[in-house]
Amino acid sequence: MKAAHQIREQISTEIDTLLARAAPIVSKVTTLRHNAFARRSANISYDDTFKKAAVTAVQLRDLTDLALKIANCLLLAHGLKDEDFNQLPVEAAKAMMKALAGTK
Repeated sequence: MKAAHQIREQISTEIDTLLARAAPIVSKVTTLRHNAFARRSANISYDDTFKKAAVTAVQLRDLTDLALKIANCLLLAHGLKDEDFNQLPVEAAKAMMKALAGTK
């Protein structure tokens, strides 16, 4: 989009910043993808793969938030309305996990 001049410099810079923030987490998720999901190997367990990736639930949530922000930047760059991402599913998921764990 940059090369084709289809995006304003300000939005391009914002996307670059978001991508740079996401990069360390993306490398961890890539480890999961390669070793636990896409190319599953009997040589390494799921637990060991997650330990190797050293990714936390907070990092996965942060990566999702960054991806949604990037999507909104791209929507705005094309003159489309950005999306309001609702926190209700997050709160519902937290409540469900607490209920399943038997905590309050």
